[in-house]
Amino acid sequence: MCIMYADKTTGSMQVAIEETNRRRDKQIAYNKEHGITPKTILKSHDAIMVQTRVADSRKTIKAYAGPESRALR
Repeated sequence: MCIMYADKTTGSMQVAIEETNRRRDKQIAYNKEHGITPKTILKSHDAIMVQTRVADSRKTIKAYAGPESRALR
């Protein structure tokens, strides 16, 4: 969901709104054709933390390598 605040609707805003509506209509038609009823996924805080812990462990932290660190290679 997106909430836009503006005094008037700009061209780029209108394009984004129209694209969102087009995608929504397409998704609703697909769901109806395949008998899908969307439902909210409910997860506990602990379950979310376990899932993100795996992703966090894959991040590589790069420290600044200044000119002085080149001598160590």
